[in-house]
Amino acid sequence: MNKVLPFLLRHLALLLVILAFALHGLHVWRIPYMDRLDAWIYDARLLANAPRTLDSNVVIVDIDEPSLSAFGRWPWTRGTMTALLRQLTTQQQAAAIGFDIVFAESENPTTDRALAYALQSQPVVLGYYFTSDRAGHTSGALPATVLHRDAKSQRDFQITRWSGYGANLPELTNASPQAGFFNAISDTDGVIRSAPLLAEFQGQYYESLALALYRRYLASKSTSGTLPTITPHFASNDESYRHLDAVRLSHEGVTQDIAVDNAVTTLISYRGAGGPRGGSFTYISASDVLLDKLPKGSLKDKVVLIGSSTPALEDLRVTPFDRAYPGVEVQANLVASLIEGRSLTRPDYALGFDLFQLLVLGAALLFFLPPLSSIGAIALSASLATLLWFTHSLLFTQASFVLPSASSFVLIFSAFTLHMSQGFFMESQRRKRLTQLFGNYVSPQWVSRMVRSGDDYSMQASNQVLTVMFCDMRGFTRLSQALPPLALQALLNNIFSHLSSIIQAHGGTIDKYMGDCVMAFWGAPEPQSDHAARAVRCAIELQTTIAHFNQDRAANTPEIKMGIGLNTGLMCVGDMGSSVRRSYTVIGEAVNLAARLEGLCKTYNQALIVSTATKDAVIADEQGLPWHDLGLASVAGHDQPIHIFTLTTSSS
Repeated sequence: MNKVLPFLLRHLALLLVILAFALHGLHVWRIPYMDRLDAWIYDARLLANAPRTLDSNVVIVDIDEPSLSAFGRWPWTRGTMTALLRQLTTQQQAAAIGFDIVFAESENPTTDRALAYALQSQPVVLGYYFTSDRAGHTSGALPATVLHRDAKSQRDFQITRWSGYGANLPELTNASPQAGFFNAISDTDGVIRSAPLLAEFQGQYYESLALALYRRYLASKSTSGTLPTITPHFASNDESYRHLDAVRLSHEGVTQDIAVDNAVTTLISYRGAGGPRGGSFTYISASDVLLDKLPKGSLKDKVVLIGSSTPALEDLRVTPFDRAYPGVEVQANLVASLIEGRSLTRPDYALGFDLFQLLVLGAALLFFLPPLSSIGAIALSASLATLLWFTHSLLFTQASFVLPSASSFVLIFSAFTLHMSQGFFMESQRRKRLTQLFGNYVSPQWVSRMVRSGDDYSMQASNQVLTVMFCDMRGFTRLSQALPPLALQALLNNIFSHLSSIIQAHGGTIDKYMGDCVMAFWGAPEPQSDHAARAVRCAIELQTTIAHFNQDRAANTPEIKMGIGLNTGLMCVGDMGSSVRRSYTVIGEAVNLAARLEGLCKTYNQALIVSTATKDAVIADEQGLPWHDLGLASVAGHDQPIHIFTLTTSSS
């Protein structure tokens, strides 16, 4: 029962921890900071697996500091923007051109019309943004929708919804072949990790700047030059299922599915560090384009994004790679990942997968962890954490799946911490209990050894084969008559301290002190297969100690002699006594015989007398002792004579 109860308590506590994490996985009760930790793990994997190579498909035309110095402060005139656009379309022959800026205000009718004319029939995508505020402010004009909501033919689905927008002048929007929103999604920590591909405003669906540029890029590669059509793709045919698993592009008989999350968002596959020196994208100064410094056709078949990396225009974002990342490069990463087909996604079954792995890990921890030692617990926890990290890293790199893992890692850590804390507490309690039970009988070293062994010790009485010693100091009566009481007390305490230390050093358990006699036994509470040999070695050292004491004794002080009786046999050991006083002791015929043998020491003029049972047990463990046969001796309480032995070194 002493072992079963702690074992059950460990399982119960661990089960409660697993249940808490299961409720987290079910979204019944969310554990704080798990989403933040998941985001940190995602960032770590993203940084570790980013290609950090220069993209060959997307180029950024940067309205940088040299451009602002050459062509004036922002915003530039419509004439400058028109000239920039014509350079990119006619001289550089870009496949698609996207504006990461908004032409929200009119300059004058003439220049506005000139820019609108330059936009017509060109592979241009204007940029705009959606807002979400109670007032629902709007400015400019939205482009044509890419999906029309029709309750009869199209199922509703979960999607990012907005209540306002800031778009381009109607004249420019109508002239441009396409326009897309450049909103990204900031997580609770302010970091941009994802962006919507489609968004809803007043029941209609609009495409993002990145998706629009990708469609324009695909059109430039086709013979017909037509844009791919967009349709939602559901993982299930069940009409009640409202999650898109992909946005489907259909073009000239070929379909392509772009995986998306529940809100039709996609994780941004950042290539690496941002900015002109980041090495992820080619940055070309807008002034170089306007001044015609580029060779003709340098940007042919490229997707060109026009934006700014300069802090003065405040288009910087917080990303996993940098806290001041150019916003235009966020869009560049989105377009590049669509072209390369390496978009990351959280599948719609992510929550179910999280719950499943929590239950699997919980079952493994519940079954294997409680019985383990500290080293075993470390090995198991480290193995599970490594396996979990490897599995998620493989899904990340090979399948582009991003699945939650923070709660599983924290479950492993929590279970390990609980196990170690419980183990520490239980071991402390166990050490305290053993010290209370046996601290007065065995040495602290033996108590520590008993604690480390992990065995359960109690004072419950049991029959065991043990070796018992009676050690009596002869000549002490005369010594007590010659010394005053305080001096006698000090001497007796000194002798008993030395004898007790020797007994405990040999693993003996001190039973009691009886006047000038010490009773001790071996083999309990700590099991000892060589208990007889230990008792004999202890007896030899006790004799040596008394001999040294006699050599160093004060003048006119009587010599002290010692009589030791040893016997091995079956005896009852345990906590015995009355309600007033109890002790951990041994009783039985074998104990009485050891006391009788000690009494024979004076008769035979020997310092040590050992029974046949003890001698035979010692010979089995230790060879070469100088045994001396004393013959048969009559012992009170025994009908037959007892064969007794001594060691030649013990003769007085």
